[in-house]
Amino acid sequence: MAPQRTQPDLQSQRIDGIACEKAKRDYEVTASSTANSRAIVRSKRSMMYGTCGMKEPDENTVNIDTRVNTFIR
Repeated sequence: MAPQRTQPDLQSQRIDGIACEKAKRDYEVTASSTANSRAIVRSKRSMMYGTCGMKEPDENTVNIDTRVNTFIR
């Protein structure tokens, strides 16, 4: 009886490692440049995840308000 293959194991066979590394590098260069818009960076990010066969994480934004408490005595 052949051993069962997991979904990530099967998926890793379909991924082109060279294309994945190139997509990662392309995203990093695009994200580090100040000349690119958010839309361009997001599209490169999406392409990287798709090329590498990864599920793109949800994009949540967390705003942290910093408050300074001053006590007057």
